[in-house]
Amino acid sequence: MYRLNDDIVALATLAGKSALNIVRISGPSSLKIYKKLTGSSVKPIPNYTSLHSLYHPKKKNLIDQAMVVYYLGPKSFTGEDCLEITIHGGVIIVNQLLSACLEIGVRKASPGEFSYRAFINNKIDLLQAEAISSIISCTNDLDSYYSLNTIKGNLSQSIQKSFDIIKKTVTIGEHELDFNEGEIDFTKKSTYLMELKKSANIIKKIIEQSYTIEEDKSTLKIVITGLPNVGKSSLFNILIGKSKAIVTDIKGTTRDILEQAVYIKDHLVLLVDTAGLRKAKDNIEKIGVEKSLEEIKKSDIVLIVDDKKPTIIYNKIKKQLKNKPYLLICNKADINTAFSNDNSILISCKKKTGFTNLLTSLSTLINNRIDVFSKQHSSLINRRQKTLLENIDFQLSRAVNDFDANKDLVVCLSLLYDVLDSFNTLIRPINKDEILNDIFGGFCVGK
Repeated sequence: MYRLNDDIVALATLAGKSALNIVRISGPSSLKIYKKLTGSSVKPIPNYTSLHSLYHPKKKNLIDQAMVVYYLGPKSFTGEDCLEITIHGGVIIVNQLLSACLEIGVRKASPGEFSYRAFINNKIDLLQAEAISSIISCTNDLDSYYSLNTIKGNLSQSIQKSFDIIKKTVTIGEHELDFNEGEIDFTKKSTYLMELKKSANIIKKIIEQSYTIEEDKSTLKIVITGLPNVGKSSLFNILIGKSKAIVTDIKGTTRDILEQAVYIKDHLVLLVDTAGLRKAKDNIEKIGVEKSLEEIKKSDIVLIVDDKKPTIIYNKIKKQLKNKPYLLICNKADINTAFSNDNSILISCKKKTGFTNLLTSLSTLINNRIDVFSKQHSSLINRRQKTLLENIDFQLSRAVNDFDANKDLVVCLSLLYDVLDSFNTLIRPINKDEILNDIFGGFCVGK
């Protein structure tokens, strides 16, 4: 897959206009490369940042002034000697530095090659490696939080605990098969069952408390709903900070669903503008209304907007709400004075007033929903991990049921070896190149 004895180099930041760029180098010749680029004959202090002028090793021209860190393996991300060089941004300097590295025999890194080396050198397991890739593509705080927990090893520790129970059980069982009755004190069948169930319960709990990015559970969806021409699209435009929805005095302007990711008090949420709820005059508007009701069902929070009495709309959509948190919002407070006392938040989209109260109330609901989500979930996993965890759960259940019914230790151990193989595939499939190719090949270059 990757040639592990090569020195590799890659840009670890985005190419283009930026204040700084970071170039990462890893391999057995990192110290020699450091001396060639800096012109220094003195060995650098490991894990210490120092300022250096960088020179082309052959042309001898100045490339840049840079901050350079030399990492002495195994105390590095990859577990081997590494360099991280912080240079000025743009494309000219980084291209000059990369060209200089290539000319002295450093190979351009493939996607995911740095993380692969960290994996091979036991700096991270496969779950942590996948979490590194995941955190880069996260689109909200929750996904980022759970990915970081996995990088720290929280998920690995839980799975390892279950794995260790099975490994110990197999070791004891294999040992006892070498003896006859009366030669040693054999482990009770109930003890075997207790250990297997303990391991299975750990896996079941992980599955129950995990979610996948594909399920899109962590992105809070906030839906704006109400009658036509009450200011839903105006509210939508103000909250996202630009005019995306068409706003006119004509009722029924919004006929399709508009979505926009937006930060509300530091939380990234998906804001949805919907068609006005009324008896449709044509098929297109009817489809729009049906979509609106469907979005309300799928929402996490609903903003019910009206220019007179939002409770009327609330009573019409109670079935779709199903105890979801909501806010009653009275728009056009600048021209309407006869609002009903129904705990509505008074705003004026035209004058842009009342939004401090609205955002405070909305932020409270968002925080409450995040708290609920955090109590229900402990891990973010991907499809590969979920499939393997469910497979391990099935295999353990089969082993428990078979041993409980037949008390045949030989058969039980045979089933447990399959479980151990699934664990290894989940955490450390060293000899399964196809799996590793698929996983690390999808990483960024420089990761």
